[in-house]
Amino acid sequence: MKKCCVVTYVFGEKYQSFVPMYIYFINKEYPEYDIYIFSNEDIKKRYIEQLRDLKAFNYELMKLNPSDMGYSKLALSNLDVMRSLRWVLLEKRFREYEAIYMGDIDILICHDEMPLFESHMKHAEFLGLPYSNCVRIRHETNSLRRLRENWRLYGLENMLKTMMFPVREWYRLTGLHFMKVADCFPAIESVRDELIEEINLAVCNKSSLWTICNINDESILYELIKKSGLGLPPKVNFSLVSGIAPIENKNPLTIPYRPHHGLHLALWRIKKYDEKIMNCKTYLQYYNDFKKKISSDEQVLNIINGSDDFAYVLIRKMIKYYDSKK
Repeated sequence: MKKCCVVTYVFGEKYQSFVPMYIYFINKEYPEYDIYIFSNEDIKKRYIEQLRDLKAFNYELMKLNPSDMGYSKLALSNLDVMRSLRWVLLEKRFREYEAIYMGDIDILICHDEMPLFESHMKHAEFLGLPYSNCVRIRHETNSLRRLRENWRLYGLENMLKTMMFPVREWYRLTGLHFMKVADCFPAIESVRDELIEEINLAVCNKSSLWTICNINDESILYELIKKSGLGLPPKVNFSLVSGIAPIENKNPLTIPYRPHHGLHLALWRIKKYDEKIMNCKTYLQYYNDFKKKISSDEQVLNIINGSDDFAYVLIRKMIKYYDSKK
C-alpha cells in the first residue's frame, strides 16, 4: 500500500493558476507523494504547459461535475459549498493509500523538521482518532457590518432569517485535514448523501444547522465527521499553545496541531497584512526554504516572473515583502 497522497479541489480559472506551483513544491519536498487535483473545469492549456516545463510528476488532474454528486443548483452557487466538495471526494483510487492529506491549493509546501505524513499520523494516534485536525469555533453576530454583508450578498429576506436563526455558534474542523483512508472512508460514505441533502436544505433556509448566510465549509466538515461517528477532537483554546497557535506549534502530541506545512499565499491576498504570522519563526523558515528551492531553477523563476496570473502576482508580492525586510 502506498503511504500518502495529497488532494485538493480548485474551481474557477483564477485559482487554477495555483496548480503548477502547488504540484511543483510538493514534488520538491515529498517526491514520493501522489497528488490529485479536482476541478469543475478543464485545467487551462497554459497551466498544463507550465507543468510540463517544470517536469512535474506523480500528479493527476481530474474534472469533477458536482451536480452528479446530488447537490442542488442553488447549493453549487454558494462559494462555501463549493469549497466543501473536497470533504466528500471518496475516489476509489484513494483506497490504495494509507492516508490522504486534503490541503489548500494556495499553500506552497515547504520543509518541516518532521515530515507531513509522519507528523499527522502521530497526531491522530495522540488524539485516538483516525484523522488529524483540530476544532475551532465560529461565532455569528448581528453586527451592523455583518448584517450589511448578508443583505448585500443574499438579500433582505435571507438576512432577516439569519438574524432570527437560533444557532449562533458553530464548531469547525480546520480546512487542512489528514485522514486514514481505511478507517474514515466507509464511515464518511455512509452519511455523505445525508449531509449533502442537509446542505441543499440550508441554501433554501430549511436546515436546522445553517442558513444560506452562515453555511461554512469548515463547519460542513465538522458535521460530516460528527455524523459519521468517527469521533471528534477535544475542544481547546488555541491560545493555550505557545506562539502563533497552532501555526507555530510543531508538536503533534498536542491537541491543537494544525501546521500550514508551507507558505499560505492568502496572506498576501488581503489588503491588511497579518504580519504576526508573516514574521513568525516558522514562516521565516518556510520562506528561506522556498528561496532555496527556486534559486537554482531557472524554469520556475521564469514562470513566476513571467506571468500576471493571480498566483504569480501573489508570489511576487510575497518575495517583495520578505526581501524588503533584509
